[in-house]
Amino acid sequence: MKIDLPLLNSKPRSCGTCTRCCEGYLSATIKGHQMKPGTPCYFLEQGVGCKDYAGRPSFPCKSFSCSWLEDKKIPDQYKPEVCNVIMRSANLHGVKYVLFVSAPDDPSEEMIAWAKKYFKKKDMNFIYSVKTSIFPIGTKEFIRLVKSHKDDFKINH
Repeated sequence: MKIDLPLLNSKPRSCGTCTRCCEGYLSATIKGHQMKPGTPCYFLEQGVGCKDYAGRPSFPCKSFSCSWLEDKKIPDQYKPEVCNVIMRSANLHGVKYVLFVSAPDDPSEEMIAWAKKYFKKKDMNFIYSVKTSIFPIGTKEFIRLVKSHKDDFKINH
């Protein structure tokens, strides 16, 4: 007899009330308006979301890669509006990695411990910062690249 069990996190994830990527923790220009650390997106209506959602541009808005949204195996407790950290896919000279962006908090020790196990199992590189230090985790090539381009990683505190 076959028993069908429900899959964990089988429903598609959605941003819901989370707007961390628009709140001024990332840098981008949206329809001529600068968003940068300390300056939220011009189109963000706090507590509501994007005032121009239907007209938002492909880049950076539609193409933004929120790791929590895309990877159902990342626990719900690491949704950006819950943990105050944005995880996003990035690329450094062709080497893929996940960047942890403080939004506004640095990742907790618990989150870092989880990430070390999880991304190692997936054979993925990642980088996080605590206070003014950055920590690349992954392949020797990735760590070498980060160290040689450390000025490219702006730490906003």
